[in-house]
Amino acid sequence: MNKLKNTLEKQNQIWVFLIGIALIIAGFYFFFHIQELEEAGQEVRFSRKIQWVYDYLGKYGMFASFEIVGLIALISGIKQLKGKL
Repeated sequence: MNKLKNTLEKQNQIWVFLIGIALIIAGFYFFFHIQELEEAGQEVRFSRKIQWVYDYLGKYGMFASFEIVGLIALISGIKQLKGKL
């Protein structure tokens, strides 16, 4: 039972690390996607929550928010994984 618990804890820690990487990649994707739309003169539309961030902070603020949250998750995942694998 203890071995199963340790395995499940390791899997949870790996997900935090992977989510951090995914958020960092998503930040770059959104930034370049928005830049393309702005250069083409098209309207930038996202889901309500993401649109709110874009309306108030712009593409740089959106990029920074994704990167900050991604880095926090990445660092948290690394700290959790350190010495556990």
